[in-house]
Amino acid sequence: MKYILILWLSLWFVSCNQKEYLCSTYRPVPIEGWETNDTLTIPVDTVRQHGEYAVEVGVRSTRIYPYKYLYLLVETTLKNPDTLMVDTVMCEITDVKGNFQGNGLSIYGKVFPVAVMNMRKGQYGEIKLRHIMRRNPLPGLSDIGIVVTAR
Repeated sequence: MKYILILWLSLWFVSCNQKEYLCSTYRPVPIEGWETNDTLTIPVDTVRQHGEYAVEVGVRSTRIYPYKYLYLLVETTLKNPDTLMVDTVMCEITDVKGNFQGNGLSIYGKVFPVAVMNMRKGQYGEIKLRHIMRRNPLPGLSDIGIVVTAR
């Protein structure tokens, strides 16, 4: 009986601490160069519960990425009711010594906060991403994504 109680409490604790993902999607970009006009569009599923949602952008980079930072334009468009939010996100790809941030051996992944949005039940839409760096095409990135979780 004691072991059943411990197992039940463990499962309850784990299930209570899991994030509710509304969206967790990555899109590949050409490692040899991501064009400025190549906008990535990621759908956002219908919101099941009214509340605050954290919007984050995920970046997977390689050692050939030439800069310390990556600047992204993030445009969130939601319907029912209509909502438009545009943000510029600065992603720190390497530290001051040139060491890549994030986890990985040949591709380094890291997630950066964009915003906290108050979303209503029934809303849906899309998030568009594009880089706003001067270099075009921009080499060294493998995937760019969006993660939206309930807070």
